[in-house]
Amino acid sequence: MATFLTLIENYIGTFSNTTALDNWLNEAGHKVVDTLSADRLNKYATSLTDAGSGISIANYRIIRAHKSNYGAILVDASLSAWLIDSNSIYYATIYSPAWYIDSGKAYVFPSGGTIIATAYPAITNTTVAGSTQFLLDFEDIIVIYASMRGLLQNINSEIAIVTALSYTTQSIITHDITTQLSEIATYIDTDADYELAQGKIGEVTERLNDAKIKIEESGQMISQEQQSFSSLVQKSLSKIQSYLQLLGQLNANYKDLLGGLQ
Repeated sequence: MATFLTLIENYIGTFSNTTALDNWLNEAGHKVVDTLSADRLNKYATSLTDAGSGISIANYRIIRAHKSNYGAILVDASLSAWLIDSNSIYYATIYSPAWYIDSGKAYVFPSGGTIIATAYPAITNTTVAGSTQFLLDFEDIIVIYASMRGLLQNINSEIAIVTALSYTTQSIITHDITTQLSEIATYIDTDADYELAQGKIGEVTERLNDAKIKIEESGQMISQEQQSFSSLVQKSLSKIQSYLQLLGQLNANYKDLLGGLQ
């Protein structure tokens, strides 16, 4: 079976930032677990035992709790003292147990019980896809999410290349072009609005063409410098447009898959 890195690179090409990739893969796993209904999560659930002093629930999504198979009622942690007070209406018994969460631990009353929970998957770029039932069932959405984040990083890298270019007559178009490129970065990285980003790419291309004409007319750029600058910019813009097109396709697939989880 292929690793997640291989599956992602099948979409976006070679990707070296594996640290970021590991973070995105884990984000994807969390999103899946948080989106699934409790009924569907049961398929991947495990039992955590509270022996009476609470049990850590770090990295788990809790589904339910019970005491000797009697369903426990979730209450606020502020009621903990009342659960052991026989004079309280909140007094917990084996036939009417209760549970609460406090400071990262789950407590079942009376005297402990069982927490049913689904663990958030630990996924890295070297994890073999399909190595667990969860990863087998949700491989597509996890790979697509991480691939989209990788594409966004690639786009920002190309934008950085363009904005970092240095040339003699840079002041003529620096403010105009870099402002547009900054807006693109905002759309794709913060707003995740790919349509607006695509439109802005078109505007940048037109402004570059206009700037090129103005510079030629002014005679302030020598031919060799002009050709080198134009080539580099157009190459990066072509890559950005290609990345955005794929990003839009993956985004549509991701929304469909995410909707299927609910």
